[in-house]
Amino acid sequence: MEDYNYEDGVFSNASSESRQEHQRFLQFRKLFLPCMYLVVFVCGLVGNALVLVIYVFYQKLKSLTDVFLMNLPLADLLFVCTLPFWVHAVLHEWVFGQAMCKLLLGVYTINFYTSMLTLTCITVDRFMAVVQATKAYNQQAKRLARGKVICVLTWVTSLLVSLPQVIYGSVSALDRLVCGYHSVCLLTQTPFNLVKLVHSTSWEYDAMTSAHYAVVVTEAIAYLRVCLNPVLYAFVGLKFRKNFRKLMKDAGCLPYLGVSHQGRCSDDTSKTCSASHNGEATTMVQL
Repeated sequence: MEDYNYEDGVFSNASSESRQEHQRFLQFRKLFLPCMYLVVFVCGLVGNALVLVIYVFYQKLKSLTDVFLMNLPLADLLFVCTLPFWVHAVLHEWVFGQAMCKLLLGVYTINFYTSMLTLTCITVDRFMAVVQATKAYNQQAKRLARGKVICVLTWVTSLLVSLPQVIYGSVSALDRLVCGYHSVCLLTQTPFNLVKLVHSTSWEYDAMTSAHYAVVVTEAIAYLRVCLNPVLYAFVGLKFRKNFRKLMKDAGCLPYLGVSHQGRCSDDTSKTCSASHNGEATTMVQL
């Protein structure tokens, strides 16, 4: 997660109109990013926490898919907990020190690679379960143990891949203190070559201004995946929804409809009541 500051370089010789447009962009960024970060934080925290609780206390990690799916909310929860720090950094400046800067940059990268690798594992697991269904069923215990090892390797791999972000992440004093990456040839040469390319065209200013807005908006959209993961990979499952209802019932959020409905049945209407109850039960399972 980088703090985009364009005071130097491109805008140093800009006209008064360009500087005003840049100030409007900074105001937009200062309002848009914190709002999006807070939305992702609240939705991601609630959704992924629910998924994690259900997988740990209700589904008990009975299948290899359950093991993989528990990795997603764990990685996403780790990431959403960093968002309040970035909200403060956007609104004010980075005040949390060099070590925290490196840590949070590393957490973002770990979350990204852990999520991608876990989704890859889920895809391979579903493929094997369909193509080699009998073998997968007979070796379920071995596959479950193997899956736990794969999950550990996934986290270790993500940690190793994120080390450059941790090493080169630092706090810089520009117009204010910002936390971002400062690394290798690629990061230093790419912006320069991009600016040279844009300057070779007649749409340089409009293109750069649009690019600034595009970077901010697409960054916020990318973070929405931590809110969508619980919906796409957990709540679509029938077993998960049943366990979610159990959780809500245990928490006192839902009444136990079955017993109270049966208690109202009389002898004369037992058949009608039974049919009605079965219909309600079927409907509840489908939710």
